[in-house]
Amino acid sequence: QAYNHTSYSDFEIDTIIVPGGGVLTVLHAGTPTIDGVYMYAGQVNGKPSYISNLGANLISWSGSEWQMFEEGVELYDSPDAVDYPWQAVWTLGTAGVTPPPDVYEGIFIESGAEELTLGAASYNATTGVLSVPIN
Repeated sequence: QAYNHTSYSDFEIDTIIVPGGGVLTVLHAGTPTIDGVYMYAGQVNGKPSYISNLGANLISWSGSEWQMFEEGVELYDSPDAVDYPWQAVWTLGTAGVTPPPDVYEGIFIESGAEELTLGAASYNATTGVLSVPIN
């Protein structure tokens, strides 16, 4: 389920979608240190690139394939010439461990049975930051 409104309460949230492809989430990789939230970092070879919130991991288009790096080492890749990395089917790269990751557009929240409440969302067009308080 994807929600694109300013507030909801008392229901299960699966995914929050951030407009414009500015954020993605990597989960379930055999190399767990690649998992996390990635922010848009500019264009590389005509497609968007993303850097992890910790700054050590990168997802970018080489010109012929999507690549996912941890500290400069390619862990996963995809030859799919799609516009965004969440549209690609990921496979093992040179140093990745099975299974390849799942890549989601937006911020993925695995809430289980817990009920969550979203506060009012705000988006700063200058910085590209979407803020959504979750209680």
